[in-house]
Order: sequence, then structure tokens, then C-alpha cells
Amino acid sequence: MEKVKKMLPKFCGFLFFGTMCTFVSAQKINYQVNPQTGALQTLSIANDPQKMNWLVVTDGSQYRWVKENYGWGLGYATQVKGNRKEKVSWEIPAEMKQEGNELVYMAGDIRICVKRKMVEDELIEEYTFQNQGKDKVALVDIGVYTPFNDNYPGSRTCINARTNTHIWEGENAAYVNALRMGGHAPHLGLVLTKGAVKGYEIWERGRDKGNSHTRGIIALNLPDLQLMPGKEYSMSWCLFAHKGIDDFRQKLLEKGSVFVSCNKYVFEKGEKACIELAAETSIQKCVLKNQDIHIPMKKRGNLWIAEVKMDQLGENRFDIFYGKGKQTHVTCLVIDNVDSLIKKRVDFICDHQQMKESNTRKDAFMVYDK
Repeated sequence: MEKVKKMLPKFCGFLFFGTMCTFVSAQKINYQVNPQTGALQTLSIANDPQKMNWLVVTDGSQYRWVKENYGWGLGYATQVKGNRKEKVSWEIPAEMKQEGNELVYMAGDIRICVKRKMVEDELIEEYTFQNQGKDKVALVDIGVYTPFNDNYPGSRTCINARTNTHIWEGENAAYVNALRMGGHAPHLGLVLTKGAVKGYEIWERGRDKGNSHTRGIIALNLPDLQLMPGKEYSMSWCLFAHKGIDDFRQKLLEKGSVFVSCNKYVFEKGEKACIELAAETSIQKCVLKNQDIHIPMKKRGNLWIAEVKMDQLGENRFDIFYGKGKQTHVTCLVIDNVDSLIKKRVDFICDHQQMKESNTRKDAFMVYDK
């Protein structure tokens, strides 16, 4: 297997591209379970004229190197007991009930129970990790595969049946907004309703594996766990259809999550940032921290707002603690000024992307770095 760590700056996590919205009557989530692995093998939305499968096909037919071990809901971790580390994964269920809606996997000492249920038109999934061994276990580098169909086989297919997958790894407020590339609804949303997502990884992408024509296989990373014998940790998320960015945001709030935003994410030194946390219902406590500095937030209806002067050059992370022990964050970039940034970029292009020694392409600018 080949894994590529995500490289985009974290402050891009909130940015979305514009999208067109069309009315869709019923937007029920439909899915099929792989009878061998228990993973979701199709995920679709009722009354979608394009009948799009929002998941990469994991039987080798879409990409020969993507097989069933990358199915939705399967995953991997590193189990640590004392000084011993062991890579573990869950791929084949030890138990399967309710037509794949109740599954049990074993990965080392960890029992993973997966439960699925429909609540009205939405799919709820819950993952529970329980230590069934006799010793304390640390579970690190945990990933759950979510193979959204984010790839580029051709313009017509992309417009109708592929997604741009926007991931916000915002701890307790994490979400995924999967927008159809053509911009027309319905689209797919995922919002965390319990637990946390701290990041994501990309698997099976490289020069010999689709190169830039595929996003690869996405895995959402859970926080590291410390589990005493018999103890467990659960996380759950909700999958739902939506009609566009505004509808996605509203549904996210209705499901009890919060939405954090900033007036922009790249600042010149000395500019003021306005950081907001929005909720559907009133949150009684909200604290903003930058390193060890507490920054006051003001409550305005269901909004918590903080204004911060951006003086520290480079990446600035603001952690937000809200509600009963929940956390998310905002990350912004501070630069000296736009003119100096442009000059640095131009200098880099001239130094690293201009052909100086070629006889046939002398002084030509290339799309790659030397």
C-alpha cells in the first residue's frame, strides 16, 4: 500500500468553491453492503437523475490497484502494548448481522463494532473500539477508509458522477462536504456527531497510480486512544443529502454541530481577524486560545465572536473550546505584505522554473520545479 500525507495548508480547510443548486424532492441516502467485507460498496441519493455512486468501486474495476481492503468503514491502526508496536487492520468481519448493518471486527486486542441505521432519509454510522485484551493498549495512527469518488476520468463523467471532497478535520466539529463536480444537486454531506476527527490521509496515489487524475483513497484519522482492558471509545457520523453550501451549513447546525469561520484566512501583518463560531442552539461557554494566550469571545445570539490582531508571521492556529469538553480550531496565515509575497513567488519561478541551459527551450517557463 502507498500512503501520501495531505500537503494542502490547513487554513484552506474552510474554503469551498461555488455551486449551483437545483431543487430535489426526496433525498434519501441509499447504500449497499459488501457481503464479504461488510464495507459500504455503493452510496447513492434517491431521485438523483445521474444515479451517481459517491464511492470509488473497490473491486479493482475502477482502479486495478484499489481492492476490497479499501472499502468504506474498514481501516487500520497501530496497537501499542508496552514497548511493542503492531500494525493492525480490520478487513473481514468476525460477525455480520442485520444484512450488514451490525458488524464485529477484530484487530489485535481491539474489537470494532460497526452499527448502521437509517433515521428518516439519513444514514447514521457508529464505530466502537473496545479493548478485549488483558493489558492497557494505546491505539495510534487510526484511519477509517472513506473512499469518496474524487477523481477525473473525463469531463462528462466528472460533471455528472464525481465529487470534489472538502474535508474539515476540525476535531469534534469535523465534517465532509462532497460537492458534485458539475455543481448541480443533490450533493453529499458527512457531519461528525460523536467523537473526533483530527486529520486525514491519502492512500494509493502516485505516478503509477493515476497521478493527478485521482485524489486517491481518503482515510479519516481518529485521535490516539488509551484503552484499559474492557474500556471503549465510540464515534459516529451522519450522512445526508443537501442542495448546496448554504443548505449543507444549515443541516450541519441542525444536527448539533458547530460551524467555525473567519473573515479570511490569509492576512497581512497587523490586520484584524474576525473568528466566529455558529451553532443552532445557544452554547454557554466558548474559549479561544492561541498557544497559551486566552482571547475573549463575545456572545451574540447563537454566535461567539473574537477579534484578533494578526501580528505573528507564519501559520497561526486558534483552538476553540466550547460546550462540554468539545474542541475545534481555525488556522490562518500571516504574511508581511502581498507585494513581498508576489516578489518571492516571482523570484522562485525565475530561479527554479525557467530553463537556462536548454538550446531548444532557453528562457521558457516550465510548470515544474527544477
